[in-house]
Amino acid sequence: VYREEPALVSSISSVLARTLAEITSPGDVLLEAGCGYATVSAELATTGRVIHLCDFSQPILDRAARYFARCGLPPPVVTVADLTKSLPWPDNAVDYVWSSGVLEHWTDEELLPIVREMARISRKGVIALVPNAACVLYRLGKYLAEEAGVWPYGRELPRGSLRALFEQAGFIALLK
Repeated sequence: VYREEPALVSSISSVLARTLAEITSPGDVLLEAGCGYATVSAELATTGRVIHLCDFSQPILDRAARYFARCGLPPPVVTVADLTKSLPWPDNAVDYVWSSGVLEHWTDEELLPIVREMARISRKGVIALVPNAACVLYRLGKYLAEEAGVWPYGRELPRGSLRALFEQAGFIALLK
């Protein structure tokens, strides 16, 4: 779905990267689950975070690694991994697992084991962003694109919150 190369990064510029930088610390190992171009992870790499990327697609991981190289950043650790299966890391392998635009593709029943696996491999926490079901503009745009047959993202199940699911997986919410 990526039509053009993203702009090169040399610092934090996005709200998402800034927020993740506030939650994490330099030296933390951050695993982006489902990375796409990994532009947010690249921004985080400029602040001393150690970046690991996983995706189910080796070509996506290769493209992300090339992007880091073009930005002059330390190469990310890349791993092919299917989030619906046991993840190939030992317990507490990374400080944070985070994702944006990934978890909305599964039902709550499908997500529970995914979130539990993310929790198993993280020392400090799991951070997930999904489309908000209350966002009228997102819902309208998605509906219109689906009706026109041009929605490129497959099944998406926007939610008001993942709080109940994360609590079911054993997490205690730190941010409200």
